[in-house]
Amino acid sequence: MTESQHEQHLPTSILFAVLAAISFTLMSLFGKFIGDQASTETVLFARFSISLIILIPWVIMHPHSALKVAHPKKLIWRSCFSLLSFACFFYALRFISLSNAIVLNNTFPLFVPLAALVHSQAQTSRKVWMGIIVGFLGVLFVLQPDIHVFQPYSLIALASGIFGAIAIVMIRHLTKTVSTLQILFYYFAFNTVATAIVLPFQWQTFPSDILMLLLGVGIFGALYQFFSTLCYAKSPVRLISPIMSICIVSGGLVADFFIWRQLPNLLGLAGIILIVIGGTLSIYFGQKELASR
Repeated sequence: MTESQHEQHLPTSILFAVLAAISFTLMSLFGKFIGDQASTETVLFARFSISLIILIPWVIMHPHSALKVAHPKKLIWRSCFSLLSFACFFYALRFISLSNAIVLNNTFPLFVPLAALVHSQAQTSRKVWMGIIVGFLGVLFVLQPDIHVFQPYSLIALASGIFGAIAIVMIRHLTKTVSTLQILFYYFAFNTVATAIVLPFQWQTFPSDILMLLLGVGIFGALYQFFSTLCYAKSPVRLISPIMSICIVSGGLVADFFIWRQLPNLLGLAGIILIVIGGTLSIYFGQKELASR
């Protein structure tokens, strides 16, 4: 790991955030097209195994720097939470709209301050709670509970945001001592093995169009992970998370409109705006609070 690898640079981080958002939107779009034509485990295996294959040449050229890390347990825990996040997201994506799944997954800025503050054993300030409350009001608007209270698939999508927030906080701490490619290699390797375990029990053959969609999930999933890891390494989470969230949510809304001619109603749009505002406030004040300590 070179000394300048994790140098802080906001403009570069914003570029990486936009590229990560585009990659995430395309990965999600391919996952939505797959629907129930492949199991969630199969989609996850494609997501991680293709990413791992892309990294293999680097591992062959630099086996020592790839395999020897200072905090293997932290890498494994981070991989577990990311796997849970993507599992919830891809499963919920089958049953709810692309934009709703993406919006609920991108509630992670609301949970990042809580995860970060718990990690550092610090108290949550009133300003942070203000952002969290605004954001959760937006979540209620998006979910729009009826007599059934909440749709279970929407709650699963929301859970993906919670697990994602925990993983993001871990990434931020890991990038201080571990290189980006090391983080990615262990992440892809662990989750490839974890998802491969169940495949023999539900093996099936797929037509060429589904195989191409699975390939798209894997390639754009790898690009998303690479760019997002870089952007979090080069800027504070409080600054870059809201930018990425806005880009990803916008991409989901655009895809829903142009492909399925769907848009959220006024209450849903208001909820999306509140989630973005609440996430921005909670991330900003939460990380600022940590920095002051």
